[in-house]
Amino acid sequence: MAKQSKWTEIFSPDEPAADVARRTLEARLKLVWRYLPDAAEKAEKDCEFVHQLRVSTRRAMAAVDIFDALLPRRRGRWYRKQLKRVRRAAGDARDLDVLAQRMKAEPAMPPPENERLVKLAERDRRDAQSPVADVFQRLQSRNFADRLPRFIEKVRARHLPVGSAEPTIRRLGQLCLMPRVEEFFQAAHAGLDEYAELHQFRIQGKRLRYALEIFAGAFDPRLRNELYSQIEHLQQLLGDINDRVTARNWAIGAAEDADCESQDETLLRQLAEFETSAILQAKREFTSWWSDVRANQLRRDLLNVLSDRPTAIGGDTTSLAS
Repeated sequence: MAKQSKWTEIFSPDEPAADVARRTLEARLKLVWRYLPDAAEKAEKDCEFVHQLRVSTRRAMAAVDIFDALLPRRRGRWYRKQLKRVRRAAGDARDLDVLAQRMKAEPAMPPPENERLVKLAERDRRDAQSPVADVFQRLQSRNFADRLPRFIEKVRARHLPVGSAEPTIRRLGQLCLMPRVEEFFQAAHAGLDEYAELHQFRIQGKRLRYALEIFAGAFDPRLRNELYSQIEHLQQLLGDINDRVTARNWAIGAAEDADCESQDETLLRQLAEFETSAILQAKREFTSWWSDVRANQLRRDLLNVLSDRPTAIGGDTTSLAS
């Protein structure tokens, strides 16, 4: 199944924001429905179905949030609610897919013990499939796809003062991205020593990244070609930390389960210790890359592009993109 581009096509920075909103929402909501049946019914054949479902759902939720002021109120709330259901349903399933795949590719223990851990993860993964199947049945019965044309048709600029021009996609992009850039860098200065702080930073990075995917076409190509890649790399580093923390928490939770056999409990606690060490290593890789110099330069570059300042990106620090 071919993947759809994550970038919203923008024909002109002066294109009406509502036109871009309709195109973006239609494409992203259709993509959720494209992956949901296979994620519900064929996940055992290819774990990529659930992965793409979760990613497409997050991007669709980002679009709904970004274009909120243009949406019909009742229908917008309904789609937002359904997308949250899909995201929650796919969460555990995807996390366990990642865990099982990594334990196969990077064994934490000798083969017999590692194979036992993989089987335990795959057991829980089978249990996590039920919510995905349930949410598919629910959305199918509630005509998720059939409601879409009417929803898209109702997307338009609302509550404009008499005589005011409809906002362009570039102007909406500035109004949306500027605050997200500031929120992202506020989170970057929160300390980042504890996992909770790193998690919040990762969330703000996702909000900014998904918004850039929508609006980048309305700005200088450097936004997409140079700056986005830095945020994407940062997300990969933070994602590795998150995956390790998720694995450690799963191991601890499974070990504490009342039905856990003593032999399995020992293996699970050993896995938790292994992941704890891996978390520290992943944090070191993150901090060695995400320096104050890099952060300050990236902030300046983002604001320069968004505010149309003619400053060259990177100044004397072009190596920061590496």
